[in-house]
Amino acid sequence: MNNLIKNELTKIFHKKALYVILIIMVVLIFVGRLIDKFLYENVEAKVNAELQAKKDAIERAKAVKGLTKDYFEGLLSKKG
Repeated sequence: MNNLIKNELTKIFHKKALYVILIIMVVLIFVGRLIDKFLYENVEAKVNAELQAKKDAIERAKAVKGLTKDYFEGLLSKKG
């Protein structure tokens, strides 16, 4: 009789332990996906910021390249 009760309690304990392990695994998977999403969005934002900075630098370089001596002389001649 004692052995039967012990076996039943062991089965119940193992079943509950399996449920706990299953819940922990689901939580870890969920947290892992959140971390992946956060890292992806963070890296994506940094990459986009770098690309935009490069585009802005190119635009500034184009604007500065257009500011030649002839350009300023043209502006001065239009005033007078």
